Amino acid sequence: MTQAWNIIGLAVRYAQTRALHLVNTTSMTDEEHEFEIRAWHALCSIERLLCVLTGRPPAIHERFISTRYPRSTQPFYPQEIATGLNLPQAGFRTPPPGLPLPPSLVDVAGTAITAFTASLRLDAIIAEVLSDLYSSSTVNTTWARVQGIVTDLNTKLNRWQFDLPSSLKGSPGQQGISSETSKDRMYLALRFFSTSMLINRPCLCELNEISAIMPYQTEPSRRLDAEAAVRCISSARGVLRLLPNEPDSVGLYTSTPWWCILHYIAQAGVILVLEIALKAAHLPSEMEQLIADCAKVLQWLIALSETSMAAQRAWMAFSRLIKLALASAERDFGMLTLYLAEDTSLPMAVPFQNQGFPLPRAEFLGPMDLMDTSRAI
Repeated sequence: MTQAWNIIGLAVRYAQTRALHLVNTTSMTDEEHEFEIRAWHALCSIERLLCVLTGRPPAIHERFISTRYPRSTQPFYPQEIATGLNLPQAGFRTPPPGLPLPPSLVDVAGTAITAFTASLRLDAIIAEVLSDLYSSSTVNTTWARVQGIVTDLNTKLNRWQFDLPSSLKGSPGQQGISSETSKDRMYLALRFFSTSMLINRPCLCELNEISAIMPYQTEPSRRLDAEAAVRCISSARGVLRLLPNEPDSVGLYTSTPWWCILHYIAQAGVILVLEIALKAAHLPSEMEQLIADCAKVLQWLIALSETSMAAQRAWMAFSRLIKLALASAERDFGMLTLYLAEDTSLPMAVPFQNQGFPLPRAEFLGPMDLMDTSRAI
């Protein structure tokens, strides 16, 4: 994770040196400028994801950016990139007059860039969440101010969901939609619930803690805290509803953003465990359902652990957390006994061993002779 953080930092600095974050004032074509805009926003998206995963402050701030969002047009790659990747030119450059693109290619390309743009607008909300709710200066903010920020961010998030195009609304498993549209819906739904958990998480705390800070808290203020806490728990359950009841790691990786699906599952699980540790203070009649939801989280972590060391560590850590939460709530393990790790000590990191790298594929090197070492760097 630290290596990814360092690499994306270097990439952002290089992009800023190239002025990719500013309005185009050079003589490049519109297509080339569109490519640079998408490259810049892709870096921004990765950087904000890493901020959420690591808890580190963002290095990109909106007030220093003047470039626009990508247009909802078909993807474009410069001639040299398209040639090097052996991409069909008709699908990635503006076709000559009288040579329209196949309808299926236009639909897929259009949906992909629309989902990308929607994701970027969600990134802007996440940037506000990180700066307004999770920055070090928040400790000096009054609780009333925090409530106002939570309310404002929830309004923006709901507006974002309302503004989604019809092709990206609805269930990812809806019949009659393409696999690409299903993946886009799944990705945006996961990010929506994850962002909702981030926004409302400050209100998911022990009621006595708020009473100690504000002994004369008004009833509307208490109601706002309770609604935000329930919204946070509901968002965690929303993530679990997107997952099949029968764990299938292969199917999950092919239908979800495989590079960060573990984060969303673990994030939802932590929210549920926290509510159990609070003795279901916000949902007093749903303790059993919360435990059942945690069982589903454990099942998926076990399934992903077969091929992922990170998932194995998450399973052990989550097992330890749920044991502590149930002990705090004075409940037995019940159905969770089948899925809890017996030994919750985290495995030691495997020492790095340089096993060498396979020879690069010839098509990425052009006519270069792989056995010719005279051109080696």
